Amino acid sequence: MPEKYNEGFERNYNLKIDNQVENIVIEASMLDYDHAVVIKIEINKKTKEIIKVQAKMPRVPHTPMCQKALVSFEYIIGLKIEHGLKKKLQERIGKNKGCIHIYKLVWLAADLAANYIKRDATVEEQREFLKNTCVVYSEEKN
Repeated sequence: MPEKYNEGFERNYNLKIDNQVENIVIEASMLDYDHAVVIKIEINKKTKEIIKVQAKMPRVPHTPMCQKALVSFEYIIGLKIEHGLKKKLQERIGKNKGCIHIYKLVWLAADLAANYIKRDATVEEQREFLKNTCVVYSEEKN
């Protein structure tokens, strides 16, 4: 085992929203001993559509191979923040098409965007959007 792991291992995720007039910009990053990955996603507030993406991988364990995953990242432009997004993300940038870390960052950013977008919705809209996402919004009788 490399010496850098003698004390264990740590991975950190950070997400930040920049609320602009028409769009939401989310920057998400992951940092550990082997990786530094940063993505930026711009989402149209009205349509909830991903309109712009950027990604960089300043530190990766397999240079230049890991960098190939950056190409697939652009395939998420046009996707909407809605139910079923996780499956669409996996089809476009998951598994052997991209990088698990970029996929996870995009999913975390999309999840945060969904929560942020719905903060001004009515209670009924929030309930419908969050249906079956947790025990509070479960349709099953508990």
